Amino acid sequence: MEGKMLKGIQVAPVSKPSTRLLLLLLMMMILTVNGQDVGKGGIQVMEFQKDGVASWWTVAEYQGKLDPGRKMDSVTLCGRFKLYFLHSRSSFFQLWDRSLNMDAQLKGELWLDRVRPVIAHRWNFQPLEVKLRTYRWYHICFTYNHTDHRYLTYIDGELVYDMTYDVGRQIWGDYARLGQNEELMESYSGALSQARPEPCIFVLLPEK
Repeated sequence: MEGKMLKGIQVAPVSKPSTRLLLLLLMMMILTVNGQDVGKGGIQVMEFQKDGVASWWTVAEYQGKLDPGRKMDSVTLCGRFKLYFLHSRSSFFQLWDRSLNMDAQLKGELWLDRVRPVIAHRWNFQPLEVKLRTYRWYHICFTYNHTDHRYLTYIDGELVYDMTYDVGRQIWGDYARLGQNEELMESYSGALSQARPEPCIFVLLPEK
């Protein structure tokens, strides 16, 4: 990619994603985004609200078609993140069904002293023994297994939370985005990155 501009640029567009790619997105939820290439191995970084000013216009949207008829019982949501500033919370991922106005089908939310995966409109805080720090890279994975109702959360490969709770619902959606939530002060200020060989599927929209 030329220069450092991230606004309105789509890398390796996928106009008609295959079923395999959609299943990969929905079942693994690995955050693959477009942005400035840094380092080796094609690692890509997308930045949101670097100045710490909350804005509705710092958002990346999935540009493929998500089929709400594809239901998930279990799910994994992973991503690499570096927080810059913290508003009331930092929401780095959201999946919802807009036709039914179900906006909390799957979310990844961050604070400094706790994290929270929101799964099928079930909110469960997960306190951290070691607080997160700003301007430092972390890798996080939220997992939920419906067969034993276990939530497992890993940060930098270390298990930091283990809980048993029956979600009792399936997960689906027709819209996915990075960097925003329902409230402005829940938006994300920081960087997101994930090294992936597949085409990029999220598009950073132009700021207004």
